[in-house]
Amino acid sequence: MTLSIKYNDGKHLSIDMIRRLDRMSDEDRKQMGESLNMDASGFHTRVSLSGGREKKARESLEDFARQVPLVDIGLDRWIVAQNIVECVPFTQAQAEKAAERGSKFKHEFRSAVDTVAGRVLSTETPDEIMRRRAQALRL
Repeated sequence: MTLSIKYNDGKHLSIDMIRRLDRMSDEDRKQMGESLNMDASGFHTRVSLSGGREKKARESLEDFARQVPLVDIGLDRWIVAQNIVECVPFTQAQAEKAAERGSKFKHEFRSAVDTVAGRVLSTETPDEIMRRRAQALRL
């Protein structure tokens, strides 16, 4: 199995550190460019890492998918298939408890996907996530 991905002109990133990958929008690139005072038009993917850090990559999600199998978890968010450990329902009670702690959700999440790099919420059902994982890994 692949142990790392290449990004930004040959840098390597260990896949077990990757929590999820998100497609960057035009607004994301605009904000990045303004905050770093640079042309960010060449960046396409935000890579969220364990511990909450992020990397911005010039490669598209499709480029990463050619390197390692990815699972679509909804909302144009992706997880490295081999990083998925478990997927369980995300209940209304859990959402309410998170809201009490100050979390605000813009979407209705149906599952919590545990990965080797941390938990990610998904709008897809646990069964659908695990089916997509098996398909990506051809199990």
